[in-house]
Amino acid sequence: MEFSREQPFPEDFWATSATSENTSIVVPLPGSTPPHSPHRTESGHDTSIDDDFSWHFPKPEERAHLQEPLTNRFLNDLPTGTGLGPEAHIWPIYNEHAEKYDKEMLETYNGGMDNLLIFAALFSAVVSAFIVLSVPLLQADPMQPVVDVLSVISLQLSISSSGNISIPSGSYQAEPFSPTASVVSINALWIMSLSVSLSTSVLAMLVKQWLRVYGTNLPTPQKEKAKERQARYDGLVSWQVAGLANSLPVLIHLAVALFLVGLVMYLWDISLVLRYIVLVFVVLGGVGYMALATAPLIWPRCPYKSPVTQGLSLVTTRLETVWHQLQVWIPSLTKHTRTKNGREKERG
Repeated sequence: MEFSREQPFPEDFWATSATSENTSIVVPLPGSTPPHSPHRTESGHDTSIDDDFSWHFPKPEERAHLQEPLTNRFLNDLPTGTGLGPEAHIWPIYNEHAEKYDKEMLETYNGGMDNLLIFAALFSAVVSAFIVLSVPLLQADPMQPVVDVLSVISLQLSISSSGNISIPSGSYQAEPFSPTASVVSINALWIMSLSVSLSTSVLAMLVKQWLRVYGTNLPTPQKEKAKERQARYDGLVSWQVAGLANSLPVLIHLAVALFLVGLVMYLWDISLVLRYIVLVFVVLGGVGYMALATAPLIWPRCPYKSPVTQGLSLVTTRLETVWHQLQVWIPSLTKHTRTKNGREKERG
């Protein structure tokens, strides 16, 4: 779900507002005199409307004379004359529809974050198990010097028993240890994968906390509740909370990709059969993933849409813009160059 700056009213909002009992949406008509209201401003806007008050609601043919069309169904663009006082009926209506919208939004994002946390926890456990096996490869085996010394002693005893008097002498010196490049690469990939997974889990918990704060501790008065809710919603939009939440699955996908590349490298020198089996599955999985991500770009009605699809769509749009600019710029530059060369020839 994407956050939008304005949320539309339902189709029956204005009709319900005009015909429901004890409802008063004040809409001034040309040449009409509104009833007396102690809170009416100079501009004709009523800031407080009595519950028993009911006034003329314009017919469809009269709507063209209004400054704001009644067909405008956005909460942030109310028609002229709507009561905006603390007791105005617009605030309960706004809060009712805002609660429905927020409930759906919070359920969508909280459900997504819960699934993400579960997967990240299981995936982190799997990666940690492999790191336990690979990290010791970065260090020298503490038993290796003992094995080397025993090998030297065994060699000397073998030479001595054969009757050879020339026995090599000298103290044993262990060779300096240095991990191979493949071992370093494997550990780097798996540690990065684990770090990305854990970071994604932390961000998911933060998003859930932000959404919980967004939907709690709202004021009780209807007008103050509506204003506070709209301010919080504008904050979510301005600070790109939706963009951050939508990017978390991409981070998990990146962590999985790093782990699989490291797994192929880990099996490369262990088993020839396992190496190619895992490599084939990784390549097929990567191709299938990109095919699913790019399918909506080719077929707009395709439901396989994801944050990766949105990113690819943005990139393709930018590339198309650059391409169109080049198509305009290159002929202009060519024409300018030809004109300049022609003038130089005439002068010459």
